Amino acid sequence: MDKKEYEAIINRTFPSRQMREFLCLPENMLNCFGLAEIIIGSPEITITEKYEFLCSLANESGEKEIAESADDFKAAIDNLTCAPDELFTVDDPWYDEDIKEVKYGGCARPCADYQKVIDYINWNEEYEERDADSTTRYEIKKWVPDETGRYIETYIYYYIYGRGICWFSAYEEWKNEGPYMRFPDGKYSSDCVHLNLPTPFKPGNIVRIDCRPFAPPVNALIVYAGPDWDCCSLLALFRDKDGYYRNSAVKHTDMFRHIGGDNMISALYRIETYNGKLNKYDRIYKEISPLIYGDNKKGDEVWKLVSENSRISSPDELLGKVKELFKEK
Repeated sequence: MDKKEYEAIINRTFPSRQMREFLCLPENMLNCFGLAEIIIGSPEITITEKYEFLCSLANESGEKEIAESADDFKAAIDNLTCAPDELFTVDDPWYDEDIKEVKYGGCARPCADYQKVIDYINWNEEYEERDADSTTRYEIKKWVPDETGRYIETYIYYYIYGRGICWFSAYEEWKNEGPYMRFPDGKYSSDCVHLNLPTPFKPGNIVRIDCRPFAPPVNALIVYAGPDWDCCSLLALFRDKDGYYRNSAVKHTDMFRHIGGDNMISALYRIETYNGKLNKYDRIYKEISPLIYGDNKKGDEVWKLVSENSRISSPDELLGKVKELFKEK
């Protein structure tokens, strides 16, 4: 692929400046399948723009799997129309900071066509007070009657207010084992939530993990950075929803494992080193950082310490144990 075309895709799909610059270095450039994955999962572009990118990439590469992904997106876009006996429902789930879980509105609104969905969303937004940390999105479900008249859920669309539909899943039968909702990235080695890409980070980097609107941002300390091909190679120390310090595989977005399939965004899209204000629980990252900076062996010792002491919630206790690790004997 032409370098300008490649950079255009990276720059359009990745919010993280550090990741954009790193993936545009000659030694880190992705093949066509890697590009297809990041297009499909990007939080920056709608399914219409994703379809256009995938069509171009399929024509450029000649790869059947990418052409099939483009077809999946075309079908999803086409299904945003309704026959007279079909309908949409729309709900606005959010991550509740008080209970540390995803909550739903409890009343999915039925809509006769997609324009009615947009009208409802616009009306609802007039009464909502959003801020920069908002974790609200909309889930739009398409319902079609089967031969018995029972309504079947055929698509789930994930809509971000001010942007549009960025992801979808589609109903599919699997070897007579019943229905499931399939995401359009199943043809590739990873998926939109678990991108396995090279990264520029190293032990001692304090980073910001931002998967809004599915989960609130989290600050973390990189403790290990192994081979880029390893999906578990980038490990971080963070504080979980219950207040305990944990290790996390960043590429698997493990810090949001408790919200399950509700998270649609890989941590790699927005990950950046963080130099901003830290709360009282995260300030210890600044003290641990110089003790392990750039050293995987020392970072691995911190990883083992945290793994073996899974009930540490006090930053002073954790910092004391880490300092004891590297105390001169």
